[in-house]
Amino acid sequence: MNLIKKLSIAILVAVIPAITFAQKCKFDEDKKDPFTGSNMRVVAHKIGPPSWNWNFSLEQNGGKFFISMRMLRAGKMEDIYPTGRKIMLKLENGKILELTADKDFPPGYAVNSVDGTIWTNYIPKFEVDKAFITDLSSSAITDVKVTLGSQDIIVPKVGGKQTDRIMESAACLLK
Repeated sequence: MNLIKKLSIAILVAVIPAITFAQKCKFDEDKKDPFTGSNMRVVAHKIGPPSWNWNFSLEQNGGKFFISMRMLRAGKMEDIYPTGRKIMLKLENGKILELTADKDFPPGYAVNSVDGTIWTNYIPKFEVDKAFITDLSSSAITDVKVTLGSQDIIVPKVGGKQTDRIMESAACLLK
């Protein structure tokens, strides 16, 4: 009986950390393409003030990595998000990462059914290399700078749980 107890405890000690670690990697979408067999994993996280409702998404699709950012602004903006425009990310370690649009991204629109407010949203998507994802997994984002229309915006309230989750998700994509 004593041997069974010791063996049970040893199994629990070995299995519980593995289960806990495995649960950290959660994706909004995690599926395999039935035609190509390639994996697609996507996870989106809020970034900036909650009232802004901006998202920072990480994606792995068939061995390639992508970052996209959903940016909302009240009012109808006609400007496209043009080829060559950058989003800059400053990391806690001082490194600055740049996401550069390789094509034009037109705005999308939504109307609030309660008050009729028109919302403009931009969702540029950027292909990045594994080193970019590695950088995101090893140091937290502290600042984000974007340009929408002619306005430069430094996103406030970036950090804490938001960027911890982005770091964890980046690490998960590398597995």
